[in-house]
Amino acid sequence: MAKSIIDLDLRISGATTPYTMAASLRDLGSASDTELLGGAALPIDFVALRAAELSPLDYGRLLADTVFRDRSVWDRAEAYAAGKGADLRLRLRIAEEAAALHALRWERLCDPVGTPIAAGGRVALLRYVPTSNPQPVPTPTADALRALIAVACPADAPRYGLSVFDTAAELARAQQALSDAPWLAALAPDAPLGRATPARLNELLRRGCDLLYLVCHGTLGPQGEPTLWLEQDDGTVARLSGAELIRQLTALNAAQRPLLVILAACHSAGSGDPVAATAALGPQLARAGIPAVIAMQGLAPADLIARFMPVVLRELFQHCSIDRAVAVARADLPLDSAWWLPVLYTRVESGRLCGDPPPLPPTPLSISIRSEAPRSQVAALRQALALRGLVENPHLTQADGALLHATGDDLDNEQGFEAAIRELRRESRERGLPVIVLRDGVTRRALKPFVNPADLGWTDTEPEPTAHDANGLAMVACDALQLLLARQASLRVRSGRASIGLTTFAGVAFDQPQGLRLNWESAYQDGHYPDPETWRTQLLPALADLRQALKAHGLRQIDLSGKARLGAGLAFGYAFREVTGTLIRVQQGPSWWRAVPHDARLAPCGDVQPTLVGEGPDLTVELNVNRERGEISTFVDAYLRAYPLPIGLRLRLEPKDGPNSRMSEYDAQAIAAQVRTLIQRHHRPGGETHLFMSAPLGVAVLIGWHLNALTPVQYYELAEGGKGYEPACQLVTL
Repeated sequence: MAKSIIDLDLRISGATTPYTMAASLRDLGSASDTELLGGAALPIDFVALRAAELSPLDYGRLLADTVFRDRSVWDRAEAYAAGKGADLRLRLRIAEEAAALHALRWERLCDPVGTPIAAGGRVALLRYVPTSNPQPVPTPTADALRALIAVACPADAPRYGLSVFDTAAELARAQQALSDAPWLAALAPDAPLGRATPARLNELLRRGCDLLYLVCHGTLGPQGEPTLWLEQDDGTVARLSGAELIRQLTALNAAQRPLLVILAACHSAGSGDPVAATAALGPQLARAGIPAVIAMQGLAPADLIARFMPVVLRELFQHCSIDRAVAVARADLPLDSAWWLPVLYTRVESGRLCGDPPPLPPTPLSISIRSEAPRSQVAALRQALALRGLVENPHLTQADGALLHATGDDLDNEQGFEAAIRELRRESRERGLPVIVLRDGVTRRALKPFVNPADLGWTDTEPEPTAHDANGLAMVACDALQLLLARQASLRVRSGRASIGLTTFAGVAFDQPQGLRLNWESAYQDGHYPDPETWRTQLLPALADLRQALKAHGLRQIDLSGKARLGAGLAFGYAFREVTGTLIRVQQGPSWWRAVPHDARLAPCGDVQPTLVGEGPDLTVELNVNRERGEISTFVDAYLRAYPLPIGLRLRLEPKDGPNSRMSEYDAQAIAAQVRTLIQRHHRPGGETHLFMSAPLGVAVLIGWHLNALTPVQYYELAEGGKGYEPACQLVTL
């Protein structure tokens, strides 16, 4: 259980020294604040502080001599927090007219006995910045935070007196620190989305992110105006003024604007000069309405950032409190380092930037089928439900909803049918259990002596022509999915994020609970794969139903895990493709691979040129990631000899390092982007794309997510044991 927080607020106002300071103690468990100090004079000796600049301890004690001239302010606050067993938070509130005071190294502040307050982690010290921005601060849950990394070091940096640092190492460090983020995009020289240019940074900010992590050089101009040194597409210098970054961020709405901006850039919190501090980027961003900003007050050593930032982010994802995260990270720095350099500015009173996610449901979404219908008919109904993410549960008390399958035979067995209805009435009344009444060849009038669904708030449906028809069963399953999700949305679609398991194999175990589970095992029985007709009439409509149901409840992101054939992964990615506004991350081994926007410049398979093989309008894409070199094209040769197609061009893709090379998330993102680019470039009007591949499931999902309007695409599944290809799903507009 987290400790309670006691706030010591220091409120400083005035335009020149002596300033005025008031102090109060706030206990959230108490009905009122305790005033510790009224409007006392606060004379700041800027000359003496500047003379002590090289000694953090002397500097902090000089500040303490002024701030805690009335020692009781600190002693009473510390004693009260200790008596409550609470943590202490020192909130420094600097009024707008006193903004020049942001130039001081407040993070060096000592207590009355001369010990640095912020260095040991026992006190969270933050600078509270008032803002005129009226927009409320959104509070997504920690498992829905979107992160954007931008790393830039221009190739011609030495020309401008700037040092060169390893962008690849900085990117890897930032990615590792943000590995828990559900959604993560990166701008860097070798990143899939390209370099951190001003235009590209602005483009991704407009798409919305909750955490912006910016690693670059920062300088101050003659009047203290901040500049960030980004890159152009050719890697040379591109300057982004602090004023322009602020303009871009303030133009965003509350849902797009970052909750936290981390400026791992020198001088982003000022240089120590009072004039420069009023223009420093950190406090300016906070005043412009960014809820929390971490910036650097001076030249920040790379090793300090490398040690400090990962701890901040780890702590933030654990408990969502940015001030405690900074306090813990600062305590991790040795006292002989520049532990005081990072500054936290915030306008969030509680310090919490996000909320705790609600607990995951212990089981996937399940429905109980109450039926005396023939076994084959119920089996078909179960399959239709499973294709849409509903698990059939025979135990009514453990189900999330129930389906009463009413047939003529049921009505003839009055006693048994009435007993089933009584049980459903009780569960519906006591647990709010949603119930669907499936009238299979039974009229409403014939059903009315037993139950009137409208009186009970139950759903009444009748498939056409009857439940014996596959399309009719699909309609019933779609109704059930919509109804159950409407009741279960807060658990299954949390903060716009859904956890889904997908399997085409028997006995697949999942590492964590799944809100929805697509069990497609029945479509892949006995080594046989679903044919194009099954895909057209059952599997693709099931994905369309699932997308419609989830989007109705604010879906923004899917966490997909499981084990499945590539066709299922490709179709899933396509159903929730980029234009639907859904982000996907797919579990690949111990890692998560995220879908990122398309970048046409990526070419992990090299400069691939098509082979002209005929006059036909069609195109093949033959992707080989994890088989012997050339093996996939050999299989395609055999297929085209057996089943001639109007192929005009063939594209053969293999990673530059060869098949079976080690693959990362970023390799997968680049391959998916290149497949889309090549189809766009070589697809002929009126032609069809024929996709053959051997790759990890994650690659198939990402390719599907990228396809967008490039249909029709006919995918071919490689039979188990490498026996050759056979037609599978044809991707058309869903």
